[in-house]
Amino acid sequence: MKRALVLLALSAACAEEAPQSSTPAPVVARDLRDVARANVVRLEAEVGPLAEPASEDAELVEHVTGLLEAVESASLGRVAREELASLAPASLPILARWLDDAERPAAQRSAAIEALGSADTRYSAEKLLARIEAMRTRKNDEAWVRAHCAWRLGQGTQDWIVPRMIRQMRYETDHETVIWMARALARFGNLSGLDALYVVRQKSSAQELRDSANLALYELARERGFDAPEALSSAWFSSDGRLPAPTLSGARQLEIWRVVAGFAEWQLRGVDDGRFTLARENPAAAALLAEALSDENRYIRTHAAQSLERMGARGRAAGPALLAALDDPEAGIFLAEALGGVGYAPAEAELVARLEPPRSLEVRTAAARGLASLGLPSSAAALDRHTGESAPRDLRFSAGCARLRCSPADAPLALVEWLVTDYATGTGETYSSEPALRTWYAARPNADLPAWDSAPGSTPGERIRVRVELLRAALGAGR
Repeated sequence: MKRALVLLALSAACAEEAPQSSTPAPVVARDLRDVARANVVRLEAEVGPLAEPASEDAELVEHVTGLLEAVESASLGRVAREELASLAPASLPILARWLDDAERPAAQRSAAIEALGSADTRYSAEKLLARIEAMRTRKNDEAWVRAHCAWRLGQGTQDWIVPRMIRQMRYETDHETVIWMARALARFGNLSGLDALYVVRQKSSAQELRDSANLALYELARERGFDAPEALSSAWFSSDGRLPAPTLSGARQLEIWRVVAGFAEWQLRGVDDGRFTLARENPAAAALLAEALSDENRYIRTHAAQSLERMGARGRAAGPALLAALDDPEAGIFLAEALGGVGYAPAEAELVARLEPPRSLEVRTAAARGLASLGLPSSAAALDRHTGESAPRDLRFSAGCARLRCSPADAPLALVEWLVTDYATGTGETYSSEPALRTWYAARPNADLPAWDSAPGSTPGERIRVRVELLRAALGAGR
């Protein structure tokens, strides 16, 4: 008898899922092929190898050395610098050796960096960029050298440095270098360095660097027709048409495809770095990631979709490709979330359809997450069907968060209370429930959003406690 009761309870709990076993979801055949590696090979042939100039002529070495030693001379310094610039490209390998030669005077090394920057070739930019990247493997690296290299890279035309410089932003610890890297990225139409400039402006221990970051923020904004850096940031994240979309050179496309191809290696740090890099790329990169959704490697498809999701509005051009591949049996759940992340509104109907059986619970939950990010009021009725106690917990949670984000003003208070209780534990998916609850709270009369946004951020538990108090007060006022 006891066993019969258990079976009856399980049957009732799974009743909503029962149609899955009788009516399997359709599987759409896709034309998968080698996309990423093929593009790497194609572009490597088009761009050509990075050739090192022949420069071991003893006379040239002696001449370049003499010029570098002369840069400190009051009478010969300017002439020496001008001649150093004129000797490229043959002189570049000689100059590159000064980058790591700590025995040389700083003025000579600075002149070598200047000459490498003025050469503005793939080879010279590679040497400067590699010198910045070297800090990830060396202790007590010379920050002033990295800062100078970043400054000079920002004066050139080598747009292919952008993906690697974005990745380096994740690791760079020197605030002066960060400022020049952000400026260099902006030169090539990439404003992903704005966030880092805000951090330096707020947290740098040196007033000079805080002022320098502030100056950079306002200069970058005004150069693009915005009165304040906050307006520029908003335009960047919303893919505002007032920001011109740069054309990606073949060399820059090659760097992007190398990152995408690296997803196939399934090396955790590399995958993490790759998604970080691509999520901060320009809208033009979305077309390449859209193409990658047809790669034969499941990890490339998966991480391309995740990168697009994190691009937000800048990835919207990939919406049609994401929608066309939505039933990918291996990567479809990530595509569903990406459709919401990029804000592709035409996907709403397909995501709503995937809330229902016979789709798997995993697909249905991903569809709810996608609808949450879209945030369209027209999705509310469909989401309501999956927020009751009879719904599987994961689906109920994701659909509940989506319901609050899509139509917060009329969300059922019982649903809000359930989500608040889960949020208060601090152990659930607060990264999903917190923005949903904020959306609901913001729609309440007399919401104190400054109090919400200024809740202590250094201690998650304290932040949650403060916000739960605000939510429960709003719930009490709504009864």
